[in-house]
This record gives sequence, C-alpha cells and structure tokens, in this order.
Amino acid sequence: MPSDNESDRERTNVYLDVESKEIVRDKLPNTSVAAECRRGVNAAAYGKKVVEADEKNDLARSQLDSSLSEIEDTIEWFEEASEEEGADAFSAETVVERLEVLRASINDNVEQQIRDREKAAKDGPSQANEKLEEHLTALDSLLQDGTHVFPEHGRIRDAAKVSGMRPEDVIELLKERNPEIPDRKFQEKSMDNYHA
Repeated sequence: MPSDNESDRERTNVYLDVESKEIVRDKLPNTSVAAECRRGVNAAAYGKKVVEADEKNDLARSQLDSSLSEIEDTIEWFEEASEEEGADAFSAETVVERLEVLRASINDNVEQQIRDREKAAKDGPSQANEKLEEHLTALDSLLQDGTHVFPEHGRIRDAAKVSGMRPEDVIELLKERNPEIPDRKFQEKSMDNYHA
C-alpha cells in the first residue's frame, strides 16, 4: 500500500511529454501533474483497485475529520453553555454524552468502511497474483522441458488474462525468471528457428 509517511518517500524527477502534461492540466484542473504521476506509479506497483480504494479511504478520512470537528465544536458549545447556565439548564451532560456516543459511532463506521475497502482491494490483486504465479510456474516447467512459448501461445494468453498484462509482458517476466533459456524458446517454433 502507498505510504502516507514522508520518510517512506523519495523524490524522483521525470521528463514528460509537453503535450501530455498540458492535456493532463486541462482535463484535471483540480489536481497536479505530480499527483497524477504518483497515482500512475502506485497503480503500476499495487494495482488500480488498490489505488482507487486508497483514494476512497482518503475521502472517507477527510469526511470523518470534518464530521468529528463539527461534533467537537458542538460538544464545546454545550460544555461552555452548561458552565454559564448551570448543569440543569438543558441537561447538557446528557446531550454531551449522546454526542460523544455519536462521535464514536461515526468513527467506528468510517473505519469499518475503510477496512472493508482495503480488504477487498488487497484480496482482488492477491488472488490475481496467485493465479498469475500458478500460470508462470506451469510455463517455467514447459520452458525447462524445452517447449517454446510465445505471445500467441494459449498458456501465455491465459496468464495475461488473469493478470491484466499484455502477453509480451508475460514473456518478459518469464525471461527474467528463466535467464538461462535462449530467446528462440520465446518464439513460435518454425523451420527458420528450429534448433531443438
């Protein structure tokens, strides 16, 4: 998950296409290009669903902070009014107690929503990652047995489908995992590249 802790962050400079940068500014005037770059990197690292859940969590936390602040202001008002008017003026203690219960309830509700979204976002990508790993392990075995795999290969397509990757990206993963396998094994077997 992306970290909110400043010490877990590192400054990175990137060069962007000027036209792309201007398009982002025009399309999203209320956000920064840097924020969109961070969003893209986080999506690549954690998956789009995790980033979307994190954004929803940020919104929920902001709403919670706003609600809690309003409740705090109301509690303060009642406490001050109680001191000025006397304890029995409008049973301020009872009102304060009820507002404190309301505050705790709102807090618990929002925190539960955040936990539920985080769990759903984590479960989705982890299941996809597990399925991808199963496919990659099977493909590793095929390669070790001398079978050619290539972007149009059925098992490559299956791995790409479960992971949301392009078949070419799956091939690149396999090359990284199997550096000893020659490049020709990642091409469709034909008479031109037949070497066993």
